[in-house]
Amino acid sequence: MNLALVLTHRGQQQIRKLVLQPHQPVTIGRGWHNEVIVDDEFADASHARLFLTESGGVAVEDLGTANGTHLGKKVISDRVDLRSGATVTIGDTSIAIHDTSVPVAPAVRRNSLRQFFSRFASAGGMLMATVIVAFALLMSIYTMNGFAVTGERVLSAFLGTGAFLVAWSVLAALIGKLFRNETNAALHWVFMSLVMAAVFLTGFVVDVFKFNLDSGLASTIIDNVLLAVLIATVAYVTFSLSTRLTTRNRLVAVGLLALLPVAYNLVKPLLVEEHEAWRYWAQVEHLNHPPAFLFRTPTSLDAHMSATDDLFAALDDDIKAAETSSAPDADKIEVDKLQMSIAD
Repeated sequence: MNLALVLTHRGQQQIRKLVLQPHQPVTIGRGWHNEVIVDDEFADASHARLFLTESGGVAVEDLGTANGTHLGKKVISDRVDLRSGATVTIGDTSIAIHDTSVPVAPAVRRNSLRQFFSRFASAGGMLMATVIVAFALLMSIYTMNGFAVTGERVLSAFLGTGAFLVAWSVLAALIGKLFRNETNAALHWVFMSLVMAAVFLTGFVVDVFKFNLDSGLASTIIDNVLLAVLIATVAYVTFSLSTRLTTRNRLVAVGLLALLPVAYNLVKPLLVEEHEAWRYWAQVEHLNHPPAFLFRTPTSLDAHMSATDDLFAALDDDIKAAETSSAPDADKIEVDKLQMSIAD
């Protein structure tokens, strides 16, 4: 049987083709005598072997190693039959075992979004995108703010935007490394820069449009639609660049994410009254509360008011008891009067 072995060790891949003969097992290990040598410190000199079964299939057997051989999450303790495409793990090395007589999957269509942004995945492209978002930010500062524009405000806006771009690019690159084994940090920088530039430049136009409509309902609908479109766009492109999700799965995930702000804005009016009641305790300046307050158990407003009434009732009882115990004794008053008359 002709086999193709795809060995992956710490991000590096190599492919080995071999012929598996009856009664001639192929050994895998770190020693030089093996047909398949793995450069892995957690692999034994002779770690495992592949051989043909009587039915003509392929099986793997662990050779009593220190760290074991894994098939998925299962530790192999005896001979286990393999299907084409099964992955065996030895130490930090994964070995995908393919039967070359089984046809490979059709070619995956290249992502058009990835192709488009790849044209700008260079130092020049990143610089151009950065200049565009900087210009859009300046336009936003000078046209959409009602306060005086100072150097400090401009610097703060630039630093905040730059910090967000760096954080987003790093986070998206980590996700891409995890799910796609590619970082594409430059692509994410270019994409998010263009998104932020579009938000800055269209914000003023949208505000003018809503002002002329002079309708609270229309403004709410516009805000929800634009926010949903923004989230859907960012999520779809990020999923396309950082994951290998199919188009269908990407659309489902994007749809769910885009509905979140709409659902929040529909529920938000129902929480206004309770928010007003709790607003005092939600102020930012209240940072001197003890840890017990910061990690308090959530409770309903009605339960809180009931507990508060009981607390004040107990305080009133304590005050009355204290006043009663501190009042002058009547017999003592009479003795003091008698002493004063004798003195006179």
